[in-house]
Amino acid sequence: MLRSKVLLILFLPILLVFQEPQEGIETPPHNLTNKIRYRVADLGLISTPTDNIGPAINQEGAVTGWHPAKLNEHPTAWLWHEGQLKILHGLPNYPDTYATALNDKLQVVGIARSAQDVRFMHPFLWEKESMHDLGGLGGSFGAALDINAQGDIVGFSQLASGFTHAFLYHNGKIRDLGTLPNGDFSIAEGINNKDAVVGISNNAPKAVSRAFVYVQGKMSDLGLLPGGSFSHAHAINDAGVVVGWANTADGDIHACLWKNHKIVDLGTLGDSPSTAWGINAQGQIVGSSADRYQHQHAFLWENGHMEDLNHCIPSNSGWILQRAFRINNRGQIVGIGRLDGETHVFLLTPLTTDTKADPAPNFQLKDTQGRLHTLRDYIHRPLALFFFCGCPWCQECARAWAAVQQSGKLPSTCLTLIVFTGSANDAKTFLQETQLDIKNTLLLSDPSMRVALLYKTPVCPRVFILNTEQQIIYTNDHAADAPQKATGITITLNAVQAIQQLTNKTSETH
Repeated sequence: MLRSKVLLILFLPILLVFQEPQEGIETPPHNLTNKIRYRVADLGLISTPTDNIGPAINQEGAVTGWHPAKLNEHPTAWLWHEGQLKILHGLPNYPDTYATALNDKLQVVGIARSAQDVRFMHPFLWEKESMHDLGGLGGSFGAALDINAQGDIVGFSQLASGFTHAFLYHNGKIRDLGTLPNGDFSIAEGINNKDAVVGISNNAPKAVSRAFVYVQGKMSDLGLLPGGSFSHAHAINDAGVVVGWANTADGDIHACLWKNHKIVDLGTLGDSPSTAWGINAQGQIVGSSADRYQHQHAFLWENGHMEDLNHCIPSNSGWILQRAFRINNRGQIVGIGRLDGETHVFLLTPLTTDTKADPAPNFQLKDTQGRLHTLRDYIHRPLALFFFCGCPWCQECARAWAAVQQSGKLPSTCLTLIVFTGSANDAKTFLQETQLDIKNTLLLSDPSMRVALLYKTPVCPRVFILNTEQQIIYTNDHAADAPQKATGITITLNAVQAIQQLTNKTSETH
């Protein structure tokens, strides 16, 4: 009974037995020479930094989560799919909704909670525009925390006796999964497509929790780090690899994985605690870790290395990625971070995958000879768009383009369009004063800045790389408040590297 009361008090976050690191709003260190691996998108949906239920993503890139409560409003679950936001309203008498997971059928699961009494909450399933109460194991509260491709759901529920047990919901029926031997408490947090379930359970009344895996009707202890005393499992992939965290002999909290009956310490980004939240079919793991300054940063772990995801996005994006919760088989990652002083949900999309990229807006502009060009004239070939400002004396643009030419690495197979945000005469003056060679390059004039505004380019230089389908697969995301010294040269040379990779990939496929 005591544990049930504690569960109610601490439900959000769910039973984290360690103290979260202080949330920092510092600008994370970046190395401008690092390869930009992800395009970061702001879903425009605010989450909170204190709750350890984060946004989730399916294999097609749809995302679900919840808005925090505001004055005179209820917490509200949402589904973001194909650029559209749908609000998932609560059950009768349970208006507060928290979405926790979804599958490719767009079945969403989560928690519906009473606004009057937080002790009463039910697990829900949303599908086909309808919200369904999944019931429970006899008590007053429960939660659905994950769902697999077949629609099987796991979570936890209070028993009539007051204890809390993990459950599996299958074909309309809810089943008690029990506990580890001699235990009286369990929570199921993850399920794979082979119906293997992971979570936490104790092995004695009032004992600390340990990570478990439930397979073919049997719950097994996953084990501890050497010298540790407790552990926590969050997710499992179809290969049976489990991720979560455990404490060390020194009492630190480290992200870890369990594979083939062995536990592996994944380490930290500089300091404890670290937590692994999600894993995909390729074995890529995402989570969060404190750095050496005790600021929380999102990480990606692969091939034995933990990398700060803040180093994998444009350095002037304005984001501080704090927690990565889920990663799909495309490599897309969802989590929460700081943007403009507030907490937002982010979606990271790898630049090296074939996932659908943003289409490049079409435009019509004239060159310095008065000839009209449209972007669609050059479809089916890789393109590089360089936006330079309309000041004939802009040395930042001149240095950036000169660096491109001097590098000698701009592939001839890639057409380069320089969009000059000034008149044709200004463009000619720019060329005369800088003595730049633009052979194999089109110089287009955008005197009204219509195209520059269409591409949201407040400052120069800005670079966009387009694939053969004219989708944007790279942008330097040069922020308006970015430091200006030599930045143009650096980001433009980074863009040249991206162009080389694109043209190499294009030539390999033809």
